[in-house]
Amino acid sequence: MECRVERRQRARPRNSLGDAINSTGIVSIVSGQLIATNDLTKIGNFGVGQLNQAGGTSSFSFLSLGDNFGGLGTLNISGGLLTVTPGAATDVMRIGNYGIGQLIISGGIAWLRGRFHIADNAPAIGDVLMTGGQ
Repeated sequence: MECRVERRQRARPRNSLGDAINSTGIVSIVSGQLIATNDLTKIGNFGVGQLNQAGGTSSFSFLSLGDNFGGLGTLNISGGLLTVTPGAATDVMRIGNYGIGQLIISGGIAWLRGRFHIADNAPAIGDVLMTGGQ
């Protein structure tokens, strides 16, 4: 199974889980592929977002957890392969931009090929917990 998010003819397409205030978005990857390399992907923009990866592969070019004020973004990796490959000089992996970001790695492989930011801007909180995996 493959889920591919490609660039469309809109000005700045974005992918988001928990985009609006008081919203919740959850995606779980058990097998197959999730490819979202078209633009910024926000996990917990103004709401609560969670991405769980237990298998398969996922690919991003710009990934932000806890992007804005009030946002809570969590990325749990227990298996599979997650890759963040910047598509532009400004693309990064952010754990807490203005909100709260959590990266939890207990298995699998997280391959972050560009810049890695934790708690970028006040009052952001960024947590990284690695108990297994690579």
